[in-house]
Amino acid sequence: VFASSRAVRLGSTSGALMYLGMSCLLFFSVCAALAPRAARAGRPLFASSNVVKELTPEQFKAEVLSSKTAWFVDFYADWCPHCIHFAPTWESVAASFQGDVRVKFGAVDCAIYSTLCGSAQVHAYPTLLAFNLPGDAAAKSNKGTALQVGGFSKDKVAGEIKMIQNKLLPLGPAPTAASKVPSEAASPKLAPSQAEAPGAARQPQPQEPGPSPKLAAQRLADAEVALLYALRQGTALAATQASSLGKEKLRGSAGADQLVLGGEALRELALWLTFLSQVLPDAAARGSLLQLAAVAQAAQDSGAPLSMAAWLEALDAHFISSVPKAAGEDLAGHWQICTTYTCGLWTLFHVVLVGVTDEHRGGPLVGEALPRIRGFVSHFFGCKECVQHWLHMYDSCQLGRCDLAPEDGRGAALWLWQVHNN
Repeated sequence: VFASSRAVRLGSTSGALMYLGMSCLLFFSVCAALAPRAARAGRPLFASSNVVKELTPEQFKAEVLSSKTAWFVDFYADWCPHCIHFAPTWESVAASFQGDVRVKFGAVDCAIYSTLCGSAQVHAYPTLLAFNLPGDAAAKSNKGTALQVGGFSKDKVAGEIKMIQNKLLPLGPAPTAASKVPSEAASPKLAPSQAEAPGAARQPQPQEPGPSPKLAAQRLADAEVALLYALRQGTALAATQASSLGKEKLRGSAGADQLVLGGEALRELALWLTFLSQVLPDAAARGSLLQLAAVAQAAQDSGAPLSMAAWLEALDAHFISSVPKAAGEDLAGHWQICTTYTCGLWTLFHVVLVGVTDEHRGGPLVGEALPRIRGFVSHFFGCKECVQHWLHMYDSCQLGRCDLAPEDGRGAALWLWQVHNN
């Protein structure tokens, strides 16, 4: 629906623009419902906590890895809705162990420190890892030992406390005052921006004007910001250590402990980039994406994994010119309409589906759109519960997806619209 000059063509696409107008209203209602604050990289969830320490990579190395004290660390992303809802639970759990010298509690914001989270092999948010536990070799490594990945609830404070108590048993009895399940009145309170309950007052929703060329261009800008962030941060989630893939020769200099992209994740990355290079409305961005697709495809064709170092080098060399490179590290200040990463991703998905339907009506690319979005969500989106929900709706043919003809782009766009609304 966008010309290569980034101006909007009206006429035959007026219906698509109206569809995007309805979708944008959903972006804000869904994002506001899931994220009570304007979550973005650069706003750690526990910055004001007295019991959970936000850790930088330097602090993580000095205070966790170099310590003999048991540490329990929440690896999260500040844009992740489930991470935001889990934050008060983690705060309450940590508060219940105040006075217990055997243990400390921390948190790492993977939206800021993706390299650290990659080295700890964090593939979904939130992830709880334990370090320095007696008799647990993994807990004495820089990867820690996984306690839980996803499946968190703000109502399961007692269960989380019991799990940690059991892990600490080899260290001897707890101090008398420690490890008490806090009452609701005694539970610590996060800053209002960090701990609003699902029923609390929401942040004001942006006022959505009617469809216009300017608004469509702003949506495209938000879609490309989310795309750049995903290509840098989302690929880090899918990366694994080279040693886990055997002795294959890597594309890009690498050691056994280096992070790489391989297997199904590399295949889906190549397919996603190739697809976007044909359908994204911005011609300049399509050119950059085609070059990045060639990098991923060359590794795929060679049968060797692609080192993250080589991938990040390619991203810097073939960046989307309309998006500041800084947006790949920190989304702050780069949105036009959206305020969250999740909103930006939904914008990208909707723009791509409407665009491919308009430009390739009846062609094979129309039928490729939903499978490519599925592949991206499956491998490169970190919110585990969100991914499970999306894949369940797709794979179980909910809302009539399996009844859609491959060339039915309008039906695919409406299906995605319904999934978003659900």
